[in-house]
Amino acid sequence: MGAGCSLDEVRVLDAGQGGEYGFSRDGAFAAWTVRGQAGSDLRVSPARGKAGARTVAQGAHGFAFAPEGELLAFVADVAPGRQGNLHLAEPGKPTRLVAREVGEFRWAREAPRLAWLEGYDPRVRSGALGIGGAGAPARKVAANVSDFDLSPDGRHVAFLQHTTLGGYSVDLALAHADAPEGAKPDGIARGVFGFSFSPDGRWLYYRTRCVRNAEACDLERVPAAGPPPGSKPEPIAPGVKSFEFDPGDPGRLLVTWQRMDVAALDVGVWEGGRLVTVDTAVLPGSARFLGPASRRIAYAVVDPKRQGIWVADLPR
Repeated sequence: MGAGCSLDEVRVLDAGQGGEYGFSRDGAFAAWTVRGQAGSDLRVSPARGKAGARTVAQGAHGFAFAPEGELLAFVADVAPGRQGNLHLAEPGKPTRLVAREVGEFRWAREAPRLAWLEGYDPRVRSGALGIGGAGAPARKVAANVSDFDLSPDGRHVAFLQHTTLGGYSVDLALAHADAPEGAKPDGIARGVFGFSFSPDGRWLYYRTRCVRNAEACDLERVPAAGPPPGSKPEPIAPGVKSFEFDPGDPGRLLVTWQRMDVAALDVGVWEGGRLVTVDTAVLPGSARFLGPASRRIAYAVVDPKRQGIWVADLPR
């Protein structure tokens, strides 16, 4: 036999008919669903040792651990034609109902802050945006929201809201978890297609003023805490098809532009206010930073005269 775990290291967590499963980020806890009388029972257990599992809920449909510890968010109480309700299960405390008829939920990457869409209508894929989490009361932020993103620390939530004021538009707004009840979110931009917080949580990037079915948009950014009064967004690049963060440096972006003459992209890199063109006629989805310092980019060129895999060194 090859190297690996021995049989005495294998632990059976559950002998029932298992379904979905997952682990806390630190690997200390495991959660899974098993078929029960009321649908899928949600159970959680330490991933190591001989401590037994405890049943958190019956009829669960999806769950996710908070960034640290055993805190679980899960959806249960699903009925025909109705979305399930969102609950929080925290060790040593009663399970808490957070929101009803939730279609989507997620944790912040580095904090026990949670956002979700409640009163969700799957026909139009939108609902009311809510925020809350461990030790934080749940509150509604805005209606008619179809997409959202939390800053890594969970203090800010950016979202797309469908509006009809002045004509139909999908607008980007920014809410703050510590704002008082009833506080109005910051309006960021109209007509937004694609947005994301930077990995370091400092900036909110987004594409706006789009043409050609959103294949060419102006890329801009504002501080994650919201733009200062009277300030304007910082322009990054015009006519952008997509943007992607360097996994090793949140201040460096891979930027692409859709070509008109061929199904390919032109590729560039933005860093510290400087935009550098890397190459043209690049296969969509092929460009990526190379480690360990991300000072090179690999990509595939579709131009028949120089077709192949290329690697470009970035200027320092």
